[in-house]
Amino acid sequence: MLLQPITNPSKYVRYIVLLLSIWAFIYLFSPFNLRLDKNNPSYDDDNEANKGSSLSRQNICRPYSWKPYQPRQPSDPPRKIYDLVLVTTELDLLEVRLNTTWGAVDYYVLVESAKTFTGRNKPLLLQHALDSSSRFDAYKSKIIYHEAEYPEDFDPRPLTSGKASASASASESVSSSPWQDFHLNAMFDQVFPSLAAEPPTGNPSTHNPSLNSSSSISSRRPQTNDILLLSLASEIPRPQTLALLKECIFPARLTLSSKMHYYSFQFVRRPPWFSRTHEYGPGWTCQFCFPTLTEFLLINDGVNGMDQHHHRLGAGPFGEIDEMERDRIVRYVREGKDLWADVHEQQGGKKWVFEEVVNNTDVPSFLLESPEGKEGGRLRFLMERGGRSGGFRDYYL
Repeated sequence: MLLQPITNPSKYVRYIVLLLSIWAFIYLFSPFNLRLDKNNPSYDDDNEANKGSSLSRQNICRPYSWKPYQPRQPSDPPRKIYDLVLVTTELDLLEVRLNTTWGAVDYYVLVESAKTFTGRNKPLLLQHALDSSSRFDAYKSKIIYHEAEYPEDFDPRPLTSGKASASASASESVSSSPWQDFHLNAMFDQVFPSLAAEPPTGNPSTHNPSLNSSSSISSRRPQTNDILLLSLASEIPRPQTLALLKECIFPARLTLSSKMHYYSFQFVRRPPWFSRTHEYGPGWTCQFCFPTLTEFLLINDGVNGMDQHHHRLGAGPFGEIDEMERDRIVRYVREGKDLWADVHEQQGGKKWVFEEVVNNTDVPSFLLESPEGKEGGRLRFLMERGGRSGGFRDYYL
């Protein structure tokens, strides 16, 4: 390649400005990336004015360049929303999700795996809670539970040209991506073929026992134009967003962007380009929002595809860290600091900056309304990480 000195720098500046303008336009106005504007009309469970005839579906969908959904035939069944959730250990966030979106979701397809994203064994906490406790009894009418099944020919080894060191352990030579991709795909591939094969009238004798649900078989069979929402348990959609999707014709594949909270809803990570003036997300994301250090380390080991961070949080074997490292984790979580700053710098970036939102009210409504989210409540750690324990139940001073 022949390199020449730049003789007209202003020309290149104009090109850069043009490219940035095009990128900003695509980000702000693309119909494939939903971001709700506070000034746009939307469905709001607390706003009775939005439920009347004065606010038509046309007005609701137009701000997003969408058209209102119309069934092909008057006899067509209403659209259903299937909320496909990959659950690892986040039972508290799942409980918040069920309470927050209950009125908008028709069925929750909850998939759990006995393996982490790095192939380590882990307990089936959700299955145990469904079978052996009453915690989720109130929600079972909409829950379709499935344990991920692995085919005999499943090979989680990364497809790379290089060869792993002979001294490397099995877990070190396994990429998290194949496991993660498999678990995410299993939410559809292993569940919906069985649901689609169910007879329209519903016959209990043909019910697939691996898809545990107490709901009517006939009603849960998917139909054309039904909505599939694919996410992790840490990603909670707003009920207003789900109502909007149900009323409009949106792109076949749509991304819901949301604020990124870490440790609790007390801290939000804002990229430098994030606008703070005119938009709010169609949901909430709460990463590493766990009540115990045990769960925190399990997820950090790679359940969320972040296995490189495990070595940052302690040099010992999985789940084993010394007391000094435990104290550091709790302190960083309590103060809202980046636990993986060195990893981010090694990857050519900067350490993450978390902005503290004091007395945050932009949270799932269940946390504001339930005693569990208030001072002394079981879910208070999701609202703030105060106190010397940082809200961790298994950290003792």
